[in-house]
Amino acid sequence: MSNRVELQKAFLLHMRAFRDSSVLIDFFTHDYGRITLIARGARSAKSKLRGLLQPFLPLLISWSAKSELGNLNKVELDGVGYNFFGRNLIVGLYINELLTKLLHKHDAHPNLFQAYKTALKILSSKTNGDLLIEQSIRIFEKKLLADLGYGLDLEYDINGNNINSNLNYKFNFEQGFVVSNEKDRSFSGKTLLSLASEDLSDQVSLRESKILMRALIKNLLGDKKILSRELLSSVIPADAGIQRH
Repeated sequence: MSNRVELQKAFLLHMRAFRDSSVLIDFFTHDYGRITLIARGARSAKSKLRGLLQPFLPLLISWSAKSELGNLNKVELDGVGYNFFGRNLIVGLYINELLTKLLHKHDAHPNLFQAYKTALKILSSKTNGDLLIEQSIRIFEKKLLADLGYGLDLEYDINGNNINSNLNYKFNFEQGFVVSNEKDRSFSGKTLLSLASEDLSDQVSLRESKILMRALIKNLLGDKKILSRELLSSVIPADAGIQRH
């Protein structure tokens, strides 16, 4: 990690109090991935940073570091912020929490950074309906898993056969998808192909993709909990159609 970094594109993911008037901040940056910085005096009434240290604002940040934990030196706006309302705000917080808890520090994810901006743009639009919002969440989760090294092979089963849209499949964490006759606890081939092409335009594919993504994320999180998920109105069982061995 560089000793000094100037004007790096970033978004604030999470912030907590540190000592008397400072805060510890997790940022998602374009070139350095997730980093944690100290913003000294940011909670004081005279701090010039208070209005800028908000989630969903595109920022340019500068910092210096002699160890893993650096000091935030400067913050500038890098465009217009994203405004969320109601449930979409909670969804935005959910995405931030995923990044905070799943990304390793100082690993660059430039493609995921762009996917994050795309998701925020969709969430902040007043013209996008619930269907498009749900689609954007599933696609972002898929890209997040791929960037973490847990990308799914959604076009072939564990035997190397093409996924068939007319068949059903169970997912094994260690191997992949296998043909199943248990329709109630499996994923349709159509869903897997739809997720592969990122075209979740029908309700069945969208619902099953949500079940699959939730199970994979739960497996990665281990004992960590996503607190913002508890605020969402719809709760989907995480283990449907999943085999653990």
